Amino acid sequence: MSEHGNAIPAHAQQFMAKRMGATTETISGFHLAFMAQPVAVANFIKKALV
Repeated sequence: MSEHGNAIPAHAQQFMAKRMGATTETISGFHLAFMAQPVAVANFIKKALV
């Protein structure tokens, strides 16, 4: 989840993730965390693949 997302606020992201039973990780950045923090996002995806 993006801590500083303006498109979808963090509390809304948390609510939706909890409702679907998702595994989450918070990334310090804006809504497009995959662009702002590509290494952190890639590491999260790698962990999901194991």
